[in-house]
Amino acid sequence: SHILPESQHVAVEIDASVVDAAFTCGLVIPPTQQLTQGDGLTYVPPPQPPSSSQQPLEYVCIDVFDGDNIMPPEFYSMDFLQHVYTTLLSSKEGIVLHNFHTGSDKLTRQLEDAKHMYTQVFSEGTVLTVESFRSNGSSGGNTILVASKSSHQLLPREGRDEGEQG
Repeated sequence: SHILPESQHVAVEIDASVVDAAFTCGLVIPPTQQLTQGDGLTYVPPPQPPSSSQQPLEYVCIDVFDGDNIMPPEFYSMDFLQHVYTTLLSSKEGIVLHNFHTGSDKLTRQLEDAKHMYTQVFSEGTVLTVESFRSNGSSGGNTILVASKSSHQLLPREGRDEGEQG
């Protein structure tokens, strides 16, 4: 929000104590930042009056892990991804950035399973993975799965038609 001060940020946290701590420590700066206590699996933005200037979500970032550093499979299930695609990303060109930990066979299989599910749900768009700069298979790291509703949105500028924005 410091780089794009007009942008709106919404976070959903299941742990009420984390939400309380964020507000107590001044980590949430209304009105451009919102932090809601709830379950990210079922989150639905509150309805806005027709006069509201609030736009649909353009980006959804998912960063969820259990105590064993594993992504709960519900967060890349068909039901959840369809919810993200149809309910949260109401924009025609919405993008999901989904963080996965890597570095073991189990984590690699999980990322492959998630990519397969994303490819099914975002079938008209683009799905790709990007390893973090310091990630490697032996010591672990992070890989970001990127899914776009638009098939041309993640192309380099020179790969787009004349006049396209993005």
